[in-house]
Amino acid sequence: MNVEAVAVAVFAAQICVLLACMAVVLNILVRRADTVLYQEGVLLFAVTLGLLSVGAAANFAYDFGLVESRLAVLISYVFYVAASACIVAAAVYFARDFVGTARDRAVSESGDGTSGGFEDA
Repeated sequence: MNVEAVAVAVFAAQICVLLACMAVVLNILVRRADTVLYQEGVLLFAVTLGLLSVGAAANFAYDFGLVESRLAVLISYVFYVAASACIVAAAVYFARDFVGTARDRAVSESGDGTSGGFEDA
């Protein structure tokens, strides 16, 4: 078994694992949707895995001579960028309830010092 055959096997296994992970996440999302919090974030995560799989498959096809055009590399990069954007959107979706911004807070403008604290509870 030569090095190229091992590389093909490892690369193909990587793509299969990405697709299997996407299938598991989508299966849970479809079959147990009532128990999944942040469904949109989980869906974005699954889409990220799918985009990574397609990008890796296009890269695989070019690297091992299945496709001769360098367009396959460009396509793989486009899918990688889309996957990056998707995972950022998923992270923002998951974190939005835990991140406070200045417009979310109501700050008292009174400077008398009598408001707030445990006394008002």
